[in-house]
Amino acid sequence: MTTALLAGVALLSAVSDPESLRPDTVLSPPDGPTIAFVQATGSPAAAIRITVPLVESESNAGAGYLIQLLALERVRRISETLGIEVLAHRTSFGLVYRLNGAVADFDQLAGVARELLARPQSPGFVAARTRLQNMNRAERETARGALRLRLRSRMASSIPSVTGTLESLAALNPARLVERWRISHRRGNLSVVVVADLPVEAAFSALSELGEAGPAPAGRLPEAATRRSTAPSPERIRIWYGEAYPSGNARDPRSGLLARIANDRLREFGGEFEPHLERWDLGERSWLVLTAAAFSRNATAMRARIRGYIGDLRAALSPTVVRHARSSLRSELLLETRSPGGLAEVIGRHLDATGDADAARDHLRRLEEIDFEDMLAFLDEIAAADALTEEVVN
Repeated sequence: MTTALLAGVALLSAVSDPESLRPDTVLSPPDGPTIAFVQATGSPAAAIRITVPLVESESNAGAGYLIQLLALERVRRISETLGIEVLAHRTSFGLVYRLNGAVADFDQLAGVARELLARPQSPGFVAARTRLQNMNRAERETARGALRLRLRSRMASSIPSVTGTLESLAALNPARLVERWRISHRRGNLSVVVVADLPVEAAFSALSELGEAGPAPAGRLPEAATRRSTAPSPERIRIWYGEAYPSGNARDPRSGLLARIANDRLREFGGEFEPHLERWDLGERSWLVLTAAAFSRNATAMRARIRGYIGDLRAALSPTVVRHARSSLRSELLLETRSPGGLAEVIGRHLDATGDADAARDHLRRLEEIDFEDMLAFLDEIAAADALTEEVVN
């Protein structure tokens, strides 16, 4: 069995209460990464989760994603050779990397982590940028993608897309990417979660030199001249309609619970539509985004169903619905923590959002306290707010 597979199946003792989501130790040395450590007694697997905080302007949007793509390609061969699983994703808070492997190989995991955060190299830059540009084109040229872009621009026009725009990507070059890296990848900026059966001193020693040492460079990166993105030109096949409902603070567990209830209810949507419901966290705010597609003959009925969806949801709400959704969400969260990598992800995700290593524990506590009356009041708040609407028509 490879160490990556071992990391995926090695389970921790069942997490059964919120205190299990609290790190055993949190270290915040001067000019060093903040490390939240969980002692995984008896587990042969270990996990490291790293967050690089990164906020981009419109002119350099997509730089972080490019840095991440280049980092993954840089460690691909060595991680495969060592049997280390490397995962990565981009969030509104920054770049996230997760490494899973055997605890016996922790020094090698730390070595791969250091390489992930190393200075980006020019080889591979053009291929990575082309990949992002193609992602942008694919989204802009479909009706659903165009609808999503229009809704997003109205929900958070000041927050650029993490994949950038065709204009911002064209303005990036290897030198500008290195400057972005120097600003963002300072050692003191990093947040790290470690789940391993190791002395905390050993984990800290292996990870204390992640990222770039020293203070961030003085001044700001010069803004590149970019053109404003032109309006998307989607394929015109069907009519797409969407509404976005503000659903409170992104850290409020009621928002996640409402998204679960709403998605469960979506199966009863009916009609000759293709409904999609998503929860978008943009900065501090959370949004419930409902879109659907229909041919012209069904467009009026489709719009009416979407416009009445929050009202329908409120009418269908009951103590049983809330209890079942809360139990489902709680079980899903606890199941995710059964592996070292999953536990590191849950703790790190809430640490990123709040800066508090105990936030995952507090989130689960709040989730367990939500009842029918709480959700009814929450739905009334959402229904009272003005929804954002967009449509892509034939």
